[in-house]
Amino acid sequence: IGLAVILGFTSIGALFGGVSAALGGMTRANVDVSRTLVTSVQPLGVLVTFRTDSMIEDIRVGVQQNIGNACGIAASHMVTGGVEAGIDLSQIRDEDIAFDPIRNVYTISLPAPTLTTCRIDTIQQYNRTFTMCPVDWDMVRALADYTALIQLRDDAIEGGALERAAVEGALRLTSLLQNVTDAGIEIVFRDPVPVAEGETEVTPLGASCYPEPPSGWRIDPNTGGWTR
Repeated sequence: IGLAVILGFTSIGALFGGVSAALGGMTRANVDVSRTLVTSVQPLGVLVTFRTDSMIEDIRVGVQQNIGNACGIAASHMVTGGVEAGIDLSQIRDEDIAFDPIRNVYTISLPAPTLTTCRIDTIQQYNRTFTMCPVDWDMVRALADYTALIQLRDDAIEGGALERAAVEGALRLTSLLQNVTDAGIEIVFRDPVPVAEGETEVTPLGASCYPEPPSGWRIDPNTGGWTR
């Protein structure tokens, strides 16, 4: 069985481009085989094809309190955590598979890879500032947890997590489908779902990768410290 993955990209945008051109002109045939391909892949659900574990040594969190920041505090944090990425195969349908009889190749169009899980495993607080004011160091830790999760997520995306998830996913699926057909296999990835008007354009993320800050808290754009 042959394998061709439509990649050759230098950015995540290039990875998802050109899917329509790849599918254009395909002749629908071998319906039974196409249906078998779908039923072989669909039950896999979310196929996790990329994992990374990281440590961030110094997440400094400052909190502004009282008039003139008279009770301002800060602490550093050492954080370990991880990110996973993959492909939601439950979305695949019969129309996502096309057969080219001239080349004897099935082209399978898959959803764009996405981050599926972002997590913080441990967080250690140290180097606290001194103050005589009442302090909730657990809240400072919660703010650090949020900050670290965002950093882990962004570092994973910038480091090519989605591209690597696509390559590994294509290889795994092709290996799986060797038992279904002797024809060649091309894996292409659809464009990410368009962002609704008024929303911020972000790479598709699992819910845990797009957290909300602790209720009522925000970053002061002038100082970079947390306030509420």
